[in-house]
Amino acid sequence: MPPEIESRIGSDIAPVFLAYTSDDNVPRSGGVKLYEALNQAGVSAELHIYATGGHGYGLGIHGGPIATWPTRFHDWLKAMEFIDRK
Repeated sequence: MPPEIESRIGSDIAPVFLAYTSDDNVPRSGGVKLYEALNQAGVSAELHIYATGGHGYGLGIHGGPIATWPTRFHDWLKAMEFIDRK
């Protein structure tokens, strides 16, 4: 994670949902560091790392485990009470 991003993390940041894949060509270590920095700042954050899915998986229409990320996101939105729990 670039230092300029880490220096801007404070407790006033909105909750964050993060989803990555292990086989993405973009290093996910930045995402893990971001999650840890958010957590240390007291920001509510949720991190999911899927084994496969590559980069640019969108809404997961190509199948595989990554296809469940929109459902996980929806569950998170409900748990955070950003949307109705129905």
